[in-house]
Amino acid sequence: MGELVVRNGLKLPDPLGSGTGDNILTVDATTKALGSISPIDTSVFVSTTLPSANILVGNGSSVATAVAVTGDIGITNAGVTSISSGVIVNADVNASAALAFSKMAALTASRALVSDGSGVAGVSAVTSTELGYLSGVTSAVQTQLNAKQATITGGATTITSSNLTASRALASDGSGKVAVTSVTSTELGYVSGVTSALQTQLDGKQPDIQFKDEGTNTGTSGGVTIVNFTGTGVTASESAGTLTVNIPGAANGLPSGGTTGQYLRKSSGTDYDASWDTFTISDVTDITASASEINALAGAGVSAAEMAFLGNVTGDIQAQLDAKLSQSLATGYIWTGVAGVATQLAPGSVGQVLTISGGVPVWSTPGVGGTVTSVAASGGTTGLSFTGSPVTTSGTLTVTGTLVAANGGTGQTSYTVGDLLYASGATALSKLAGVATGNALISGGVGTAPSWGKVGLTSHISGVLAEANGGTNQSTYTTGDILYASASNTLSKLSAGTSGYVLTSNGAGVAPSWQSTLLTTTTVTLSSADILSLFTTPKQLIAAGGAGTVIDVVSIDVFYDYNSIAYTTTTSFFITYGTGGANLHNTGVSFGAAFDTHTKVSLDNQAAWNAATRVNTALSAYCIGADPTAGNGTIKIYITYRIITL
Repeated sequence: MGELVVRNGLKLPDPLGSGTGDNILTVDATTKALGSISPIDTSVFVSTTLPSANILVGNGSSVATAVAVTGDIGITNAGVTSISSGVIVNADVNASAALAFSKMAALTASRALVSDGSGVAGVSAVTSTELGYLSGVTSAVQTQLNAKQATITGGATTITSSNLTASRALASDGSGKVAVTSVTSTELGYVSGVTSALQTQLDGKQPDIQFKDEGTNTGTSGGVTIVNFTGTGVTASESAGTLTVNIPGAANGLPSGGTTGQYLRKSSGTDYDASWDTFTISDVTDITASASEINALAGAGVSAAEMAFLGNVTGDIQAQLDAKLSQSLATGYIWTGVAGVATQLAPGSVGQVLTISGGVPVWSTPGVGGTVTSVAASGGTTGLSFTGSPVTTSGTLTVTGTLVAANGGTGQTSYTVGDLLYASGATALSKLAGVATGNALISGGVGTAPSWGKVGLTSHISGVLAEANGGTNQSTYTTGDILYASASNTLSKLSAGTSGYVLTSNGAGVAPSWQSTLLTTTTVTLSSADILSLFTTPKQLIAAGGAGTVIDVVSIDVFYDYNSIAYTTTTSFFITYGTGGANLHNTGVSFGAAFDTHTKVSLDNQAAWNAATRVNTALSAYCIGADPTAGNGTIKIYITYRIITL
């Protein structure tokens, strides 16, 4: 067996012997002596295999045994445990668990909660809005409703079912009910502010006035007040409510005569003593200007607006104008103020400067001489500096440094071919180095530096590339779509066709379509009842295929079973598109003879194949002229066809 090393006081028996197969070396628990090698009792040792999702559990014999986990929890062969569905009951939840309501299943939103027949809380049909109507209720709602009037009674019953005439006063009618009157709301508004009975106030007003001629005394007759006009020769008359007053020597109450532009002037204190007069300036007593002064304005052409400018003048206008500066000023002269008066100052000599002497501006010759002892220069915050400063006698000031961006420079001193300048701050410029060929300059957004990169079709490009630019002008597709030219420089999508259909060319200038290559054969049996009504009710053989489809008939076989009675009156029938439309054959199939027959229908009527007349049209059998009579035979029709999609 090889070398055996024994430690911790174990003693080897002599001879130890050798083991084979699944033998083990034993040890005495008291003497620590190693025993002989014996076969392994596999019933007391753990197996190296374990069924999927099982665990080892000691059995009644204290032997580890593989068992499947059952009960409230489960375990996977990855060692993941989980609580089984439906095993948690109320007793399993600790009273102090304080479960959040959000852990519960979501309820219907905005509904009141009620307990059901099992005492479990659930949603009701009452919404939170309806529940909110109970806010402010101070006692039982039903009790309050029971105390209300169930229906309107009394005088208001006439106005509960329909609207009243708009803007009318209301009054009680002969039955004591509310009703509208002929009085409008506007008329009713006229009594606003009335403080006592209207009739009483009206009765206290002046009655009608009657006008009489001179000589008739003023008084009252029959409740009518009589008014007497007085004055020499004045007469008055009244007719149909119109009063006419006549003044002697006047037409319509005015003196006769007068000329255009005259005015009516009272001549004396005598009644009606007036005459036409010409207005003169002397007739106006509150104007102090003479006629000659006023006439000076004649022809001036001064408008009322211009005259209004004089409204705020406080002194002689000419005197004020004379005190103003002249609009003209000789070349080289300047206006100066001397003792409060604007005065023209003549030009000085060449080289003179304007100075103040004694408070007055004067031209004077500046002094000559002076010495500059030092000249210094500084670059400040520009990024520039000077050497050779200061210069005290003679010398050179040399500028060094780099002008920063804040002062109009770049702040940069060197560049590599391909570098781009960009604003990296409010007053700073930085360089963006060039990158590999094929990259594009991409904006990083407001406040972010640009960068080189590849143009992303989804993030940097919007819109759909049109056909004229090499695109498809399509942005979405459904599985199975095929692109085809639907017009010059225009692409369209052809949806997937029915399973088994093939893409078929419909000729130059026509869109392709999916077409069935499979022929279908159908059998239709016409009973005697069908045949006896074939004119009145044609029999449909093949239903229309749908919009844009045509039934393409390949062959038709007709089998006539005579039975025992021949059909009379009409003894032939046709197969057509529609009901009584274009026939597929020119000669009808005879079925009135007293013998059985088989006919191969000749599809010889070219007019029936006009696609315009058979698009989305069913195939039918019918008789011409009238329904057949008598007859008890049957007809069986075999049609081989396919549905073509245009």
